Amino acid sequence: MVALAAVAAGVAVTVPLASSASASTGSAMSCRSNTAGQYWLDGVESDACDGQSGSAFRADASTNLYHGTALNGGPVSKCIVQLNRVVNGVASPVSGSSNSAASSDGVHCLVSDDWHLPAGYYNSTASYIHNGVPIETVAGPVKWYPGG
Repeated sequence: MVALAAVAAGVAVTVPLASSASASTGSAMSCRSNTAGQYWLDGVESDACDGQSGSAFRADASTNLYHGTALNGGPVSKCIVQLNRVVNGVASPVSGSSNSAASSDGVHCLVSDDWHLPAGYYNSTASYIHNGVPIETVAGPVKWYPGG
């Protein structure tokens, strides 16, 4: 989580790549949960999905409270997706390339965005806001994007 917090704070961090990601030139959309299983933190499931969608690079972040129970006394108010460029295994946030969405019910939240970028490796990070505090959760798979 320290690495994700650093990325969200605008600091470059080394991203441990799965063997399939480091050798892959695939760009199709996929989710962290597809390769690493579900991610849970304090009763909240989070996922980050990214990859090429049409001619754009797309990223999605989602959060869901377990059975709708309140998390430490409060709901999830917002979720955020941040685009990162990955060079030599180091992920750096792309300035101005994040998006957020409010949760309509405090239980579920989904945010997406599309970018037209130079060719390169990219991924996304997902976070959510709870009681005014951003909680960084997971990083999506590192994907090759041919530019567009």
